Amino acid sequence: MAPLPALSEDAVALNTAPSQAKASFVPPAFIPPTGGPISTTVQLAAMPAKAITPPIMTPHEELQPQELSLPSETTFSDTVRKGDTAILILERAGVDATQAMALYRAVRSVYDLRRIHVGQTYHVDMDADGHIQQFTYEIDHRQQLVVQRQDQDFSGQLKTMPYERNERVVVGELSESIYATLKAQGESTGLIHDFADIFAWSVDFATDLRQGDAFRLLIEEHVREDQPAAYHRILAAELINRSRKLQSIYYPHENISGYYRPDGSSMQGTFLRSPLRYTRISSPFTQRRFHPILKRYRAHLGIDYAAPHGTPVRSVADGIVDWVGRKGANGNLIVIRHDKALKSYYLHLSRYAPGLRRQKQVAQGQIIGYVGSTGMSTGPHLCFRLTQNGTYINPLTHQSIAGPAMPQSAMADFRKHTETMLEKLHQVQLAMQEEPKAERPNKAE
Repeated sequence: MAPLPALSEDAVALNTAPSQAKASFVPPAFIPPTGGPISTTVQLAAMPAKAITPPIMTPHEELQPQELSLPSETTFSDTVRKGDTAILILERAGVDATQAMALYRAVRSVYDLRRIHVGQTYHVDMDADGHIQQFTYEIDHRQQLVVQRQDQDFSGQLKTMPYERNERVVVGELSESIYATLKAQGESTGLIHDFADIFAWSVDFATDLRQGDAFRLLIEEHVREDQPAAYHRILAAELINRSRKLQSIYYPHENISGYYRPDGSSMQGTFLRSPLRYTRISSPFTQRRFHPILKRYRAHLGIDYAAPHGTPVRSVADGIVDWVGRKGANGNLIVIRHDKALKSYYLHLSRYAPGLRRQKQVAQGQIIGYVGSTGMSTGPHLCFRLTQNGTYINPLTHQSIAGPAMPQSAMADFRKHTETMLEKLHQVQLAMQEEPKAERPNKAE
């Protein structure tokens, strides 16, 4: 047997070069058995030749293009963003300014589109020419504004959307502020505002609450198909503040709907405990305080509430605006006269509520201005003061007069309603070991 030919240098390089060529299988050298070489002849059968016919290609010019059907109507859906106006949200959908203004004016008698809120959904249906066919704005979870084209004009109407009523108990223990605690539990801002407002005459959320205080809330929600549950109202509330338990029941009645204590006394008073919903006191009422700017001790005849710039400020009681304007170190100032003896003062405001002027009547809880840092101030805060017969008094010690109690004619029905609400409220237990008894109201509140 003839010796195998030696591999060339190129072949060796090809077989040994790493990763430059795929490794091919090299069979081992055949070693014939002893006795001589073996050869075998294999006869292959003849294969008939077969012609391969290529497919007939259709010329491109013979292909008929498919006609695309353009939609006759398009729908644009979005949510209202911060800083949006009715005109802006329509222009974002591709509506021209003329149509947007025409729609805005046409529905003014049905709904004021200046009242659109951030986060609310809206839909704009337009034809192929860009003409509005329908505009829908979700006012809330119960009502929507529907505007439709009628020839060259628009017609709007309010529609009530069907929903199911649901009740749910919310419980919690304060670790931070009431706002932070409820937000951490995924509750809505509307619920938090209502909770603070219910106890606004009994509790100062800046000074009275302590870590470990607890609460129970029986709330009503409205559920629509394919929509998350939407908060509607607090039906019963319980706040355990240190060693006292405060309870409030919502009683729906023709002329006396509102929140009452279980004994029928009103939760409302003539004065709110604070002009801000929830914040903290940065400087108390005192006869001797080191002034951070003047660098000397002097009396501080008010309460300083630390709050972010732009926080809404409420009037603590019904009254008439005695002063609105800038006044020296007080900065932007509002003074409200509540009766012959009492006046409230709101200092260092960034701006005033639209339309506020001297001699205008304001209601308790009405927004009159916004927190700022005008005048002699080191940062955003509200300095709140109260005078009685011209003398400054501590707002935290002022006793508010209680509002009207439940009429005797309704007391029997109110007691049954209260029993039902409290039974539902107490279906969920609090984490604390022992709960205090419900507090009896102070007649001065």
